[in-house]
Amino acid sequence: MNKVISIKVLALIVAASILPGTANATSLLEIYQQALQSDPLIHEAEARRLASLEAKPQARALYLPQISFEGDFTKSNSSGNSVGQDASGNFGAFTTKSDSETTRWQFTLRQTLFRWDQVVGL
Repeated sequence: MNKVISIKVLALIVAASILPGTANATSLLEIYQQALQSDPLIHEAEARRLASLEAKPQARALYLPQISFEGDFTKSNSSGNSVGQDASGNFGAFTTKSDSETTRWQFTLRQTLFRWDQVVGL
């Protein structure tokens, strides 16, 4: 009987020591996700991968047309008094006034046909 009690106590101690270990066990996927969040080498590798994926669209974009558009509007007014001779030969004081408006539009379209450095970048 004494032997049976000691085996039960031993089994109870073994079971009690195993249970906390299984309760705190994490899966391999959880460990991997924790490593992804905290490992700087993994972050660096991901950043390099994303940069290399972006290199091709940027190299291709150099072959797209470059379009620019500009507009300009200028208005000037001036007035003043002058002394002199008019068109009919009369001398006297005259008031002069001038108004001018200038509108300028510019549209530019550039297209690269061939550049070796851009071909290498592609």
